[in-house]
Amino acid sequence: MSEEGNPMFGPGEYRPDPSEGITVPADLPQPEIVPYSRNDIRQPCPRCGHSAYRDKQSHRTLHDLGNLDVWCPRDLVITYSQHYCTKCRKYFNADLSDLAPPGSHYTHRVMDLAVRWRALPPGELASLARPPCLRALCHDPKLG
Repeated sequence: MSEEGNPMFGPGEYRPDPSEGITVPADLPQPEIVPYSRNDIRQPCPRCGHSAYRDKQSHRTLHDLGNLDVWCPRDLVITYSQHYCTKCRKYFNADLSDLAPPGSHYTHRVMDLAVRWRALPPGELASLARPPCLRALCHDPKLG
C-alpha cells in the first residue's frame, strides 16, 4: 500500500480489470479522443521527389492502447494531407505507415500486443487481465 492507502502495482503484479464481466460492447469505457496532425503544405513525391502541394485534407481514426494504468482506450483522429504531383500527375497521401499499416483501423502498438496475447497458452491467457481495446481483436476468428 502507498502512503495514501491506494494499492501500488509493480512489475508482474495482477491489476484488476475494471471491465471484467461486461458483456455488452457499449458498456466498455469510452475512448479518449486525441487529435493528431500530418497535414503538411508541401511534401516530396514518393515516385519522383518533386515537391508537391497539398491538394486536400482528410481524416482517419486509429484505435490505440491509450493508458493501460486506467484501462482507457485512445482513438487517434488523424488529419492528414493529400498531395498532387504535377510532374507525375499522381495523388499521394501523407505517410502514416509509422502509426499503422495501410487500411488498418488499429495502431502497430495494438496489433503487437494482440499478437503477444494470442501467443500465450490458453491457461495463462485466461488468468491475465486484458485491455478492453484488445477484447474484440484477440478473439477475431480471422486471426486464427
